[in-house]
Amino acid sequence: MTVEDYTTYTEVDENNDITVAAQHIDIDTMNKNVDSYVYKDKGIDHFDGDFEHLVDVHLESADAYGLAVFWGITNDIDDFKGLRLSNKDHLSLYINKVSGEANWKVKLYERNGSGAQSDITNITYEDTWIYLKIKRDESVGTYGRIYCYIYDNSAREAGDLIATLQIDLSEKEDFRYIFAVSSYDLDQTFEITAEVENLNLQEAAGGQQLFTLINMMGY
Repeated sequence: MTVEDYTTYTEVDENNDITVAAQHIDIDTMNKNVDSYVYKDKGIDHFDGDFEHLVDVHLESADAYGLAVFWGITNDIDDFKGLRLSNKDHLSLYINKVSGEANWKVKLYERNGSGAQSDITNITYEDTWIYLKIKRDESVGTYGRIYCYIYDNSAREAGDLIATLQIDLSEKEDFRYIFAVSSYDLDQTFEITAEVENLNLQEAAGGQQLFTLINMMGY
């Protein structure tokens, strides 16, 4: 269970706003008028049940309405505004600056065809790191529930928890692609500067599908 190597991901960066290193990505004044993202094809139905992903995000600075996606799983490739407008199913985590405030808005989001739902919180942290745990539990409710736990310490202990987001999902769906970061192209020039690192999918060697197969075989 090691952190992802971002240099093995595919980078689309039309304005040269993204710098990728092995375990770290810098976003430098990325506007909301570009299609830019870093993703990896994990194979059809790779994310096929319960999961728990960890990722660290540094919210450095942004204009009001500056926005980026810092985690997402999909079955299609596009920036996340493109996915939303074309009604492509996905799960994602957005962060943007709130107009007129020192707050950041963190949004956990599900798109299911033309329908969508989200859970949102504001955090007052400026120019600091937050530590995310994103978890899907398919045993909860009819179609499962997805959570995002937000911590102020990398240990992610109970005392470090500053907010929890959750959505009761509207369908059970398997996903193929993981996005480490993405723009949200609204043809606007609001900028965001941030960092993301240490994406850990917490999968056994061989990936989620092998892990699921082993469980099914009773080992």
